[in-house]
Amino acid sequence: MASVPTALGAVINKSEGTGTGTSIFHPRGPVAAQIWGTDEPSRKDMNNALGVDHDLGIKVSIAALLKDDDAEWIKSHIVTADGSPKTSGATISLYKGDNVQDYTFTTDKVAKTFQREQVETNWWWIGYEKAVLDALGADDNDEGKITEDQADPEKVLKILTGKKVSKKTDLSGSDYRE
Repeated sequence: MASVPTALGAVINKSEGTGTGTSIFHPRGPVAAQIWGTDEPSRKDMNNALGVDHDLGIKVSIAALLKDDDAEWIKSHIVTADGSPKTSGATISLYKGDNVQDYTFTTDKVAKTFQREQVETNWWWIGYEKAVLDALGADDNDEGKITEDQADPEKVLKILTGKKVSKKTDLSGSDYRE
């Protein structure tokens, strides 16, 4: 004996009953989500789950800006849409050469590149990554693909801070803290 799947359906009137054809359905707006996991940005908010291929250099660079868990630099370069830690959007300021360039996102736009669950937990660092991807010219329709060379921390830190950086090796603990 075979079973046949069935579907239940109902006709839903598109109008409000006025005969005008005015839709009662409206697109859902961006979802408000906590931008910080705690009171301010923290390395604990971040995870190393790859959002896009070759993005580890971006994540490492963002984490480096939280040296000694000082979140002031991060906080000074991000403005939430409504001034609240629970927000549906934010503007992130990065550097293009010597000029500041703002990247504005909604939580929904960020979630298109990353996982919705990550965005709903806290999304400041994912917003920063999305802004860096856009600054690097990653195409939204191509899922933000970048190369390892594009995500090199020297290049990413220049975009994040506007400063030229160079790699240092064999640093002692006290050298790192300077």
